[in-house]
Amino acid sequence: MIDQWQKSGILTVIDAYSRFVQVEPMGASAIVIEGSSNISNFMKSIDSVCSRIMAQAGKYRMVVYSLTGLMTQTDEKTFIRSLQHISQRRKAEGSVSLYLLEDGIFERKIYENVNYFMDISLEFRTEATTEYLRVRGLPSARTREWVEVIRNEGSVDLGSFDLKRVR
Repeated sequence: MIDQWQKSGILTVIDAYSRFVQVEPMGASAIVIEGSSNISNFMKSIDSVCSRIMAQAGKYRMVVYSLTGLMTQTDEKTFIRSLQHISQRRKAEGSVSLYLLEDGIFERKIYENVNYFMDISLEFRTEATTEYLRVRGLPSARTREWVEVIRNEGSVDLGSFDLKRVR
């Protein structure tokens, strides 16, 4: 399904990380932009890409990989103002955005600010060899607790739900 969305243009991955750390782009269909070295160019690049997609496909879903570089290259106020601008433009267009920000690098307040600008927040955590997922902001979520993520060949299962945790 994700491949179909990418081909049709309703899901776009904006790679703002690869060029910053000088690695291969995260995928063939990802749009690679200059990352965090110039905040103004970063915002203009995202707005330009989104305007082009909006003209071609109408509503879309945008994933920005990754905000970590942007946050490390700017001060907190500039980062929050920039994210607010990007988020408000996407909401005005009726589109959905997902931002990736690596956990454990910044103060908790930064993560809360990023969550505030997103409609839905998916959080991942690893303990030893076990991975967990938590969903925030989605009204129909069965639980807001951490749920084990089990990787299988060709699929991902979310661990069993304990009835005490389901709300």
